[in-house]
Amino acid sequence: MKSLILIVLFAAPVLAAGPLFEHKDRFVNQEFDNVYHDMRSLGGESGGDTTSYAELSVSTLTVGGHQGYVLYQSSMICNAASSCTTSNTFTATVSAITITPKRTSSRVVVKANGPIRTPSGSAASAIATIYRSGLNLATIYSGSNTDLCVFDVNSAVEMVTPCSMEIIDTPATTAATTYTVMIRNDNNSSNVCWNAAAVGSKVACIYVEEWGF
Repeated sequence: MKSLILIVLFAAPVLAAGPLFEHKDRFVNQEFDNVYHDMRSLGGESGGDTTSYAELSVSTLTVGGHQGYVLYQSSMICNAASSCTTSNTFTATVSAITITPKRTSSRVVVKANGPIRTPSGSAASAIATIYRSGLNLATIYSGSNTDLCVFDVNSAVEMVTPCSMEIIDTPATTAATTYTVMIRNDNNSSNVCWNAAAVGSKVACIYVEEWGF
């Protein structure tokens, strides 16, 4: 007696082996893809439940032999308004941004960029830093250092220069947290400004990223 073997083929959709995520920054794309594939190796896709990814412990992930990390959120605010002060005590500018961290263990990368100006008629220095509430972030790594950006001028003519600051903070909270660019002078009299240009247009930006490690 001959046996009849029946083979039935079923059509099934084929899913690409990669995350449905795209960011204009190639570095962010690559790191997201690395973490995504590391999650798959932990069995995160075995049941097809992608929502479980958010519940995975970030500390168990490894990327290239190192502890993994995940970008939770990012935000940026830019404006054309100026802020000036005649004080040698740090004064708040219009460049401020608020973020609500998702975990107390997160680290927040803070970046600020804008033109800083010293006035004519006085050889003053314009100094800038970033504050979180009442904490000067420049003091995190060195208690004696209070400045992230210094424009030291020995000329009595008005001068403008780009100021770029970046620092990693550990706020250790899930409450709304505000980061602010602060400026001061070094003589308690000269009028120094953030985001002020002698001619043409200007813009200052402050940017934050929350990373889970």
